[in-house]
Amino acid sequence: MTNIINDDLKIQKSNVYSPVLILNIDYTPLGICIAKRAIVLLFSKKAETVIISDKLIHTVNSSYKIPSVIKTLKYIKRPYEKKISRFGIFARDNFSCQYCGNDQKSLTLDHVIPKSKNGSHSWDNLVTACMDCNHKKAGRTPKEANMNLKIKPHIPNLNTHILKYSNKFQNSWNQFLIK
Repeated sequence: MTNIINDDLKIQKSNVYSPVLILNIDYTPLGICIAKRAIVLLFSKKAETVIISDKLIHTVNSSYKIPSVIKTLKYIKRPYEKKISRFGIFARDNFSCQYCGNDQKSLTLDHVIPKSKNGSHSWDNLVTACMDCNHKKAGRTPKEANMNLKIKPHIPNLNTHILKYSNKFQNSWNQFLIK
């Protein structure tokens, strides 16, 4: 009997930590929070439910369905963080070399315009490259090395970038995420 009660408590407790997508009033993604925080936002009238999940949270008197997606009732202005990370560049480039397309070799970062030619360490000058292509390109530009980029390096949409590689991603969020 106690095992059944303990198992039931584990299920309820884990539901409190279920991920919920938070959208701005204009339906752009702001981030992910846990169900407990989402419910607080709903009850304090700071957000509204967009999509409900099939999970429940039980209180002493009631049961509440957990939202899968909520939307703020006021616009949240959030400055874009332009932090560059090795993982961020790899993720943006789908973990494949931007010169040959290979995703099986050991990957590194490459400055499109080399630092020796005053190239910046920025989102729009860094790409993922395999070791072979990086050595072949050496200290030259892609044009000088007669190499073409698969995509032009760019600053990714931060929210979508984070959510795309989150292990908490849910299928019900697809319609709100920019591809």
